[in-house]
Amino acid sequence: MKIKVCLIQESPVFFDKEKTIEKVECLTTKYAKQGCKLVVFPESFIPGYPRGFSFDAKIGSRTNEGRKLYAEYYQNSIDIESEDLKKLENISKLRGVYLVIGVT
Repeated sequence: MKIKVCLIQESPVFFDKEKTIEKVECLTTKYAKQGCKLVVFPESFIPGYPRGFSFDAKIGSRTNEGRKLYAEYYQNSIDIESEDLKKLENISKLRGVYLVIGVT
């Protein structure tokens, strides 16, 4: 059996879980219409891979700005016990595709 696979090479809406999930829905819809049955998103797509971010943390010290930025990152990460996972499951179910999404 052959299946059509889509590998997404897009950027998330960094540090914005809700808008990124909306983007996941749009992209999934687009590629499902093209016959894709497996849609694969990048590592830590939600809320975005924090490459280059140190959150102002160094051995023995942290800044208030870094703590605030990390808190924002944390708040936009996926909580599997909230509606976050259900939203992604519904996107998959309604489009008839399997989703692979890297999340934090």
